[in-house]
Amino acid sequence: MKKFGLIGKDLSESFSRVMHTYIYKKYNINSTYSNIEIDNKSFSEVGEIIKEKKINGLNITFPYKNEIIQYCDTVNSKAEVVGAVNCIKVIKNKIYGFNTDYFGFIMTLKSNCIEINNKDIFVIGAGGSAYAVIYSLVTLGCTNISVINRSTNSLKKIEKHFQNKLNYKINTFNSIENIIKRGSIIINCTSYGTKDLKGISPIDRYILDSKHVVIDINYMPKKTKFIIDAENAGATAINGLDMLIYQALISIDIWMDKNVSNTIDAYKIKNTLIKEYAK
Repeated sequence: MKKFGLIGKDLSESFSRVMHTYIYKKYNINSTYSNIEIDNKSFSEVGEIIKEKKINGLNITFPYKNEIIQYCDTVNSKAEVVGAVNCIKVIKNKIYGFNTDYFGFIMTLKSNCIEINNKDIFVIGAGGSAYAVIYSLVTLGCTNISVINRSTNSLKKIEKHFQNKLNYKINTFNSIENIIKRGSIIINCTSYGTKDLKGISPIDRYILDSKHVVIDINYMPKKTKFIIDAENAGATAINGLDMLIYQALISIDIWMDKNVSNTIDAYKIKNTLIKEYAK
């Protein structure tokens, strides 16, 4: 039996274990999936934890998607270009890093029929998930991507990364109000609206109107303040549940070293997870 799991700082509201356990049982995958909570001070011990628990693979979540890279023996080409790792596979005590978030976001757009051509797109946040979202948008042919973040250093870092890796120039801004109204698609890649930040949106609601498409990569709660404000403004609003599901399916393919995801019904998984919101 193989051992997989999720590693992050606070996993109390994560659906990953429920989702993977459902998939393994439903599709006769002889594996287990557990949560591993770890604080910033202890993250340097991730290699020892993997060996001690005899882990075969992990999903990586906030806030370690960038930090995990330094502990990988090898990072695959896509993850290197993305600049973040959210999935690792362990083979003979060597850690191999991958990124599946980018695919999860691409499938979020496709499954919700979101048209991105010739759109002004604004990404709020500059962490590991933002890197994956931007990579997805670039590979899909988006020509006008702007990143908004309060930290000037983070903005310079993400701008330099995509200039170097993809020769792509992204626009960067410290503030929102003056420029985001002209945006067509607004994507929240911050933790605003979750856990200790519940009830807080990354932008003021007066900025939103019916022309916007709003995507919050968070899925817990089901409707963040950002999503609620968007719906009240008549905008199209999508949470992060699809992204969670599709990135997980590709993680399973990587861990099993074969295309398992083609046999798995993503809609059934989504319906199962929707029931979790009622608990």
